[in-house]
Amino acid sequence: MSLLEWSQKEIEVKDLLLDPGNPRFFTLQQLHGITNLTQEQLLKEIEKDEEIPTLLKSIKKSGIKDPIWVMEMGDGRYLVFEGNRRTFILRKLIEEKVRPPRGVRYDTVVANVIPKNTSETEVLLQRARLQAGKKTWGAFNEAAVTWALRHEHHLEEEDIGAELQISLREVRERLENFRLFREYVNATKDTNPHKFAFFAQAPGRVKDWILDSTENKETYFQLITPVNGKQKIRSVATKGGLRDFQHILDDPDALNALVKEDYTVEEALELAKESDVRKSMPFIKRLGHLAMNLQNLTRVQIEQIRKDKRAQTDLKKLKKACDDVIAKISK
Repeated sequence: MSLLEWSQKEIEVKDLLLDPGNPRFFTLQQLHGITNLTQEQLLKEIEKDEEIPTLLKSIKKSGIKDPIWVMEMGDGRYLVFEGNRRTFILRKLIEEKVRPPRGVRYDTVVANVIPKNTSETEVLLQRARLQAGKKTWGAFNEAAVTWALRHEHHLEEEDIGAELQISLREVRERLENFRLFREYVNATKDTNPHKFAFFAQAPGRVKDWILDSTENKETYFQLITPVNGKQKIRSVATKGGLRDFQHILDDPDALNALVKEDYTVEEALELAKESDVRKSMPFIKRLGHLAMNLQNLTRVQIEQIRKDKRAQTDLKKLKKACDDVIAKISK
């Protein structure tokens, strides 16, 4: 599928409309359920963009260098589906009556124009093509677009991959991650799009565990949700995050301590490591019991050992072995 046709022309900024369907607004639409975004709401959202000040300086000095993309509305106005931030900045400069430098205009912009009869599916695909890889868009919006193409525009997974130039595996991963995130939002009412990373960047071991049962999935939702200001798994990659959490999953005691007791991820991980030692060296479990038995020997038992040369030899071997191990682990 490709754009039917497009032409390039210079358009007055006053005739441009910000696009509520732009991928950067999926957070409002998909998570907050705001389907009829007004131009004022869009302006407020764009103003929050942390890159606006840098972009403003560049445009104020040199104007718009690359054409924006718009679609004809049929009434003399044009819907901006790529270039919303640049349009916002031009409006701001005009509103503030900033005088442009020689050779630069703020009141008009060069645009690639597609006709009004272009299908919604093709417009969404073109948005995705133009925005792909941009930092301000991000993994959440990429997944949201992929979800919309599959479940709202009913494209086959293979066609989505071909159009967006991504593998079938990546298409399916995006769909699965977005499905899980939607379930998380519905279950917890936490609409923070940054939480999408807990699904998109989850290690394979964690993802397998989540998908293994409904109980595991619900437990995971609880662990990554801020509840009364307390969130057990606080990040993806830092200490105490998902990378550490994956090493707890194979130890039922450590996992139970994290989920049902007041353990942190770091504390549960230490418990898991301790359990790993005891599993690989079962005799370690008996050392405490052996030490207690030796400390509680009666006088009669001491006399029996004094008469048993072999028992004395074994005790000396045990003492030497203990001293050697303690010395090694103390280095």
